[in-house]
Amino acid sequence: MIIKHLDFKKNIIDNFNFFLFHGDNEGLIEDKINKVLIPNCSKNLHRYDESEVLNNVENFKENIYNKSFFDSDKFIIINKTTDKLIGIVKDINVKKINDVKILLVSKLLEKKSKLRNFFEKNNNLVVTPFYDDSFQSLFFLTQNYFFKKKIKISTENINLIIEKTNGNRLLLKNELEKIFLYSERNKDLTTANIKKLIKNFDNIGISNLTDNFLVKNKKKTLNLLNENTLSLEDNISVIRNCLQQLKKLRILKKELLTTKSIDEVLSKYRPIIFWKDKEVVKQQLKIWSLKDIETSIKKISNIELSIKKNTQVSKQIFNNYILENLS
Repeated sequence: MIIKHLDFKKNIIDNFNFFLFHGDNEGLIEDKINKVLIPNCSKNLHRYDESEVLNNVENFKENIYNKSFFDSDKFIIINKTTDKLIGIVKDINVKKINDVKILLVSKLLEKKSKLRNFFEKNNNLVVTPFYDDSFQSLFFLTQNYFFKKKIKISTENINLIIEKTNGNRLLLKNELEKIFLYSERNKDLTTANIKKLIKNFDNIGISNLTDNFLVKNKKKTLNLLNENTLSLEDNISVIRNCLQQLKKLRILKKELLTTKSIDEVLSKYRPIIFWKDKEVVKQQLKIWSLKDIETSIKKISNIELSIKKNTQVSKQIFNNYILENLS
């Protein structure tokens, strides 16, 4: 059964035990878990990655089925799930466990996904998709945040904040907190101050690096890498910036399948693509096929995970990824 994220509330948790969240909007998924699921499920929380479950299936099942006086109900979250988990999911569903709530969290699953189809076709299971935020949804989120904090801010500055955070809900929330803390000490919340507060990717050429990498300009990309000393955080910022741009290109590519005018597609896109960026985006659209974009979105997510897990060699992982994809 499909339940939209806006309709996923306490009554859904009360009436169902098995849930699947899938999509690329990590910030919205995190909000729904922290604000709706965790407060309304058992405090006995267990977290797994899919690989941990698959590597020790019997122990996992034992954790679900076994009961004790001190451990009568449970809330289990399994991250990074794929179709590999479908057999275990079906087995658990048949046994109808009533005192255990289980949440599967996944990247956006394709329509042909076995896991997605199984949840969509079963009335006792709940699947909720989390798509990327629209400019309008981020605008309302930002506007409501400042309203609740009783901070006066112009529409232009709200647009600026959304633009600077690249439509990333997690990054947006972090920057809003930063601005709020600043406003408690300083009443003068000007455009200039906001620009200084928000993480400025241009300081180390991250935006420039992303653009040149995605147009496969090897010379300029390598020059930027050599001229700047990128920290672990910088590497992750570049990776995330590339991911956001690839997602934008995916939307534009799909629009071009029905609207042949590239200028018309670019002009309709929201958030607005400014004139100075349009030529770069046009180049990227010519270079990247829809298939290559889809493949790279999946690959780049794994690269970020590798960088976080292997911090001592993060620079090497990052550089290898850039070099391998410049040809």
